[in-house]
Amino acid sequence: MTASLALLLNACVWGLSWIPFRALAQQDVHPLWSTAIIYSASTAVMIYLCRRDVRTLRQRPLLLGLALAAGLTNASFNTAVATGDVVRIILLFYLMPVWAIMLARLMLGEHLTLRSLAKVGLGLSGAGIVVGADALQSSMGGPAAQAPAAQLQIADLLALAGGFLFALNNVLLRKLHPLPGRFGTLAMVSGGCVMGLVTATAWTLYAGKPWPALGQTGPWPTLLLWSLLFMAANACLQYGASRLPAAVTSVLMLSEILFGSVSAWWLGQAEIGGKELVGGGLIAIAALLPISERKNDAA
Repeated sequence: MTASLALLLNACVWGLSWIPFRALAQQDVHPLWSTAIIYSASTAVMIYLCRRDVRTLRQRPLLLGLALAAGLTNASFNTAVATGDVVRIILLFYLMPVWAIMLARLMLGEHLTLRSLAKVGLGLSGAGIVVGADALQSSMGGPAAQAPAAQLQIADLLALAGGFLFALNNVLLRKLHPLPGRFGTLAMVSGGCVMGLVTATAWTLYAGKPWPALGQTGPWPTLLLWSLLFMAANACLQYGASRLPAAVTSVLMLSEILFGSVSAWWLGQAEIGGKELVGGGLIAIAALLPISERKNDAA
């Protein structure tokens, strides 16, 4: 019960994370800068607690790859959820199991099975319904054609990239399984900090945007609060995922879709229509469908 509650709390934090990122963006703090600052606080705490492990982080290429993947995951997802349609972004992000199957085949040598191929087909079909309906409506000159298409397209791509990178993050964690969990946590948190700073600086310089307005007191309470919440969420994830079967974990993690969708709809920031329900249902089924099956089904 405690482990399940921990995973639900983690999903709740991430499902509601679009709220502070949008609020901070309205205070002239871009989501990339918010990510960098929030993870800087987490990194400082982790380095203090695991200061003897920093050298190992530098000496293990897979840990550096994990840091890169985790950092870009956060940068992509946080920017997408702050600038795009919340429901759509979360659904596209949760194509992660589809990418995980493909990456596990390439990096871990896992066999493809009929059931895993079914997961891929269901997930991609769901994404096609979520994204394709707007694309078709736009091509026919419908209401979607009047929306800021460039921004929506970028947010969609960032959501897909974030899901792919999160899948890579999980596959790398499996390759690093012999190492104690604190090494992976340190790599992921520090990656969020470093890649947040790199991408935020690059975006500011490339786009010619002003630097974040951090001289004011307005953004800091939100940044501090969510630094604490993300640290707590990470602790909940580590605690829950290490104590529950993977199938149970995947079900509970999908509650992030519920938290994000309902909160966005409740606050008038998203509309939940037929395509979101159908496409989201297919993506959820793909995420929940178990992979294991008889060996004679292997492809």
